[in-house]
This record gives sequence, C-alpha cells and structure tokens, in this order.
Amino acid sequence: MHEGLAAARIRLESIDLQIAELERSILSLRDEKNVLQSQLVDYIYPVLTLPNEIVSEIFVRFLPAYPELPPSFGPLSPTLLSQKWRGIALSTPALWRAVSVPRSKEQTRKQRLSVVETFLARSGSCIRLECRLHNSDRAERKIAPFIQALLPYSARWEHLRVLVHL
Repeated sequence: MHEGLAAARIRLESIDLQIAELERSILSLRDEKNVLQSQLVDYIYPVLTLPNEIVSEIFVRFLPAYPELPPSFGPLSPTLLSQKWRGIALSTPALWRAVSVPRSKEQTRKQRLSVVETFLARSGSCIRLECRLHNSDRAERKIAPFIQALLPYSARWEHLRVLVHL
C-alpha cells in the first residue's frame, strides 16, 4: 500500500513540474503574441494612406453599371474594413445611388423600407439614382410605402424598376 502512495506522490510531483513548464511556455507565447499584435497595430498599410478622394472613387467604381445589380453587400462592404473606410463610404453619395430591394423572408417590409430610406438619405445630391423593388405581395398597400419614399427623389431617377407579381 505504501508503495502505491509513494508512486502517486512521485507522479503528482511529475505532473506539477509539467504544469509549471507549460505555464512558462504559455507565458512566453503570450509575451510573443503581445509583441506581434503591437507590430500589427502600429503598421500603417499603404492602402490606408491613399487620399480619401481616391478611395471614394475606387468604391464608386466597385458598383456595376445599370442594369447590373451591386453585389449583395454593395456599398456596405467597405464600411466593414476599417473606421477610415467606413467614414469615406458613408460620405460618398454616388456609392449609395443604386439600391435593390428583393423580397426577403428574413426581412420585414418595415426593415426593407428602412434600407431604401437609408440609401436615399446617403445618396445626398447624387444626380443618378437607380432603384429596383421586387414585391410578390398582391396588395398595393404593401408596396405603396416604398413608392412614397422614392417620390421625393423622382427628379434624380435614372432607372426605376418596380416588379409586382400578381
């Protein structure tokens, strides 16, 4: 019996030594990680030094010409990359000139209307405005709020396509 206890004590001591060694390794790795993170935070990527006007133009050229629809995220894509690019994208009216509002099971009519209103507000005084509404609801009252949101901007319409499936 004493031999079993002695073996357990020896094994326990071995485990404690392994734990201590692993904790030293973890501490060393954390220190290295902190140094690397600091280097990455301090690095200024050359693309982030471009003038805002150039970045804005790149964003605008990202949008395809009508009748092509913008990619699913459209002008939202650059807003997700950095604070600087978010600010540039949100203040570039031409970037928000095209909006497509497909029928969506994930979004309510109110949410889709909010998307349209946000795009219209961000489009500022952009001369061209493109909008596509896709609605499979039969009731006119369901699409009327979208039309009402668009009417004040009718002088700027370049393309307006409203699809209502009956």
